[in-house]
Amino acid sequence: MPILIDCTVSVRCSQSNPRPFPNGSNTGVPLFIRGLTQLSHSIEKAESWANENNISTEQLASARLHKDMLPLSFQVQFACNVAKGVLHRLAGTEWVVMEDNETTTAQLKDRIERTLKLLRDAEGNKDAFKGKEETEVSVQVPGKEFKFSGTTYISYWSIPNFYFHITTAYDILRKEGVPLGKPDFLGRP
Repeated sequence: MPILIDCTVSVRCSQSNPRPFPNGSNTGVPLFIRGLTQLSHSIEKAESWANENNISTEQLASARLHKDMLPLSFQVQFACNVAKGVLHRLAGTEWVVMEDNETTTAQLKDRIERTLKLLRDAEGNKDAFKGKEETEVSVQVPGKEFKFSGTTYISYWSIPNFYFHITTAYDILRKEGVPLGKPDFLGRP
């Protein structure tokens, strides 16, 4: 039986009170769009670098920061899944299955593009997030179940997880030698 962690009342999760979703603006969707767009840009830059240096895109997709960490492919998959999870759990969209089987940077970019399409479609339907601030959201991970309110789920689970994985993807590419800099990560406002 999984351990239940109720973040709707946890002191750690509720120390600062996240704002509600005024007109859908605190849904995370704009942040996910920007982050995935920049990640795709970084992967595109990595492909060019790999071609110039006779490195296979499969090697980049399987690269890790450390031997006990998951590869670039997982980081991209998880970041996309976090964004899709918000759409599913709060906006009520159908879960779109994407097999976690990407082995090249081209496949990773394709996954990002498919996720971006879902996010852009949701961005045009902000009413789907109306009144979901206090909706109970349940997230299961091996051996644990986390319960959140809608705003806590966005602020304390989804956005931090998303940025962890896109940052780790960036770090993997830098470790491999891809000439990326802070502007590649941040993009332009």
